[in-house]
Amino acid sequence: MAKVFALDQNFFRSGELESLIATDPTAKFVVLDIALLEMAKGDEWMKIMRRSLEILSKRPGRILASISLGEALRYELETLDRAPLNMICKESTRYVRALATELAANDPAAPTIRQFRARLPAVQNDLSHDELDHGKNLKRLQDMTTKVKEFLKPAGMKVVKKPDFPTIERLALVYFIASILAKDELVARGHLPVRVKRFLKGNPLYFRYYLTLVRHGLEWAIKGGIENYTPQKATNDTFDQEYVVAGSFFDDLLSCEKRVIVANQELRFMLSIKNPGGITLPFSRAE
Repeated sequence: MAKVFALDQNFFRSGELESLIATDPTAKFVVLDIALLEMAKGDEWMKIMRRSLEILSKRPGRILASISLGEALRYELETLDRAPLNMICKESTRYVRALATELAANDPAAPTIRQFRARLPAVQNDLSHDELDHGKNLKRLQDMTTKVKEFLKPAGMKVVKKPDFPTIERLALVYFIASILAKDELVARGHLPVRVKRFLKGNPLYFRYYLTLVRHGLEWAIKGGIENYTPQKATNDTFDQEYVVAGSFFDDLLSCEKRVIVANQELRFMLSIKNPGGITLPFSRAE
């Protein structure tokens, strides 16, 4: 069966991508919606997109495009039904294949490029109020770091800060915390507890996103200094997390950045936990 790989923004222009295309002639490559958003966020969007999609544009039939991560998350939160497991959108795939081909031809008047250009101001405006809202991104990370500290209490923080605290135990702890906090948030939104339990059991997109957020919050709780973190860097972290979450639905997420590679590996490990109900805390949360 052909493998399907999601691509981090930094992987599109890499020699590794060219090598993989050559050595695995059946592999498909997913252009995530957040990758397109990153390419299109500045004034030089056409030049950036042409360079980023250059390798894939030579083989447009191997391009796939994902559904919108933001829209899928909103759908899950509103309905408590899972977003599509394969995360691929046929209409978007046709669109991105045409866009990559037209960009490679460097024809600004081509129909798909014209359509993209016409939609771009609205997309960039939405970005500034959502994915590129640096203050909101930083506050989300700070709030989660606080929640993690409050959940662990001093006894728990003392344990997780030990240099020899095992990675497997840390990730099991992230899963445990995320399970409780995600359930509480969904119930607070008005969903019935029995439906929430059934929904989370299938590791939906929402829970995968929550796992990455709790993992990152625990990281900051351990090392400290979140109050001095810059909003711009928080936005970069947000994009990294979204790549990891969306990429977890495919055979792998390909990235050149070590932090993203590790986050991807750790999320996949957490999703492989077979008996989450059997996780026990390595400390007491009693005051």
